[in-house]
Amino acid sequence: MFLYILGELYTPYEKLLLPFDFDTWMLLIFTFTSALSIIFIINRLTKPIQQIVFGKKVQTPSLNVIGTFFGIGQLREPENNFGRLLLINFLLFCLVIRNAYQGVMFEMMTKEMRRPEAQTFEDLWENNFDVYYDVEMYNHTITGIDGWEKFNLKNMSLYDMPAFYEKNHNNPKLKAAILAHDTWKRFMIIESKTFWPTLKQEVNTLMAGFAFYPNNYFMYLIDRVILRLTDAGILQHFFGYHEEILNKFVYPEEPGPKILSLYDLSHGFIVWLVTCGVAVIVFFGEILVFLVNKRKNKIKIVVENVNSNEIIENFLDDSSKSSDSLGSKIETKTTKVRFIKIHPSENTSYNHHKNFENCKISNELVRAFRVKNNFSM
Repeated sequence: MFLYILGELYTPYEKLLLPFDFDTWMLLIFTFTSALSIIFIINRLTKPIQQIVFGKKVQTPSLNVIGTFFGIGQLREPENNFGRLLLINFLLFCLVIRNAYQGVMFEMMTKEMRRPEAQTFEDLWENNFDVYYDVEMYNHTITGIDGWEKFNLKNMSLYDMPAFYEKNHNNPKLKAAILAHDTWKRFMIIESKTFWPTLKQEVNTLMAGFAFYPNNYFMYLIDRVILRLTDAGILQHFFGYHEEILNKFVYPEEPGPKILSLYDLSHGFIVWLVTCGVAVIVFFGEILVFLVNKRKNKIKIVVENVNSNEIIENFLDDSSKSSDSLGSKIETKTTKVRFIKIHPSENTSYNHHKNFENCKISNELVRAFRVKNNFSM
């Protein structure tokens, strides 16, 4: 088996990108780029549409998106259901992503994260690792590996390997691997008391043992000794002691937290998509309700001269006429008028009216009149 030197530590700047894998980062960038692009397009549309999506008196929706991701609260909430649903699902999405990132980032800051240098034989020769081996292993181990001639081989005695590794195991600039069989690996672990990362790819195994003639007396004596050692529990104690050491140094805890993949964060993206779909349905529902109410509450406005009962203007309040032209027309006729609002469904005229006598008609007054919320029936 190959034992290799640990890789370099990740820098603090590299740790900022480690919590998520590449696919997750790309999807997050696409999500926020799409959100900012939609905001840019809506800002070029009419004011009513901006108020439906963003809410009233919201001046910087782009900064609100960035602030929401970092956990900054919203000063103004949208007044309609569509805008509120968009805000709620985006807050939930950012909560999942932000907490996942902060949790993994905290674990990475408290642990030593190293680069994975080698996993297979190909990694050893592609990264120019020096492979140290004992002469006894050359013929029956090295030559049994496909592509063994690509290794940069260096001779070293098995007895010198523990001291070599103990001296250099914290030197990430040294690209070195040690070839040792399992017995010597146990010996080196016990001697050096240091974690030895092992190549995950297996090396061909050499089966060693003793050969005796049939019915040999020495084989009978060896079997008796082994049985006595087994009955006394000595072998179990010996193997248990060494297995405990091996489990401590060969199979330690994971060196770092798991890097979150797109699958781990899929629930956040699914919630985002589902709530966006609900928000779109609510959006079209609000448009339908608005159109029905507009048709139902459409009124007729009659402006007449109070003195002569002369009708100056007669139109439907659908904001199709300019208030400036109406105001100038009234000012040329009289300074005393009355505004009469009549539902088209009613046959009689002047059933509902509001008098504006002894007041000067101006463009500002006409504009105020055209805002329905300022004049109740």
